[in-house]
Amino acid sequence: HFVSQTTGNLYIARTNASDLGNYSCLATSHMDFSTKSV
Repeated sequence: HFVSQTTGNLYIARTNASDLGNYSCLATSHMDFSTKSV
């Protein structure tokens, strides 16, 4: 996996059909937090 320095997007490589499921990303800072589900 890697995070784009330009967009901040998280990219996950080499996935398989067995990786199917629901994923969430929680990002926090000293000012705020955000949760996204895909």
